[in-house]
Amino acid sequence: MVCDLTGMEIANASLLDEATAAAEAMAFCRKVAKAKGDVLFVSGHCHPQTIDVIQTRAEPVGIKVVVGDETGGIGEQAFAVLVQYPDSGGEIRDYKAAMPGGPRPGCDGDRGDGPFGADAVDPAG
Repeated sequence: MVCDLTGMEIANASLLDEATAAAEAMAFCRKVAKAKGDVLFVSGHCHPQTIDVIQTRAEPVGIKVVVGDETGGIGEQAFAVLVQYPDSGGEIRDYKAAMPGGPRPGCDGDRGDGPFGADAVDPAG
């Protein structure tokens, strides 16, 4: 059901708070990503508490977190991209248009969203 709602190949319903779930997703993506870079690109439109937890959990394991605007590109060293849907301000962004074809070959995507809102909008995955 979660895969259907999000439009992603792999999805999970977590009982963790959103920020901790995002940090767990970061660790998972790092282990399975085809891209071998050490950078996680995080959209600046994510919730501030999510960004804080990711940065805290990334530092001890050697992951560099780059926070920015995904429409400006994510760089070649990113092994994954994290976006918020809807974003922290409640806006529904068109991530498919911002990153045509996905983040880039070999780079995994991760998205923080809630199932109660996901059924009301088109899947971003």
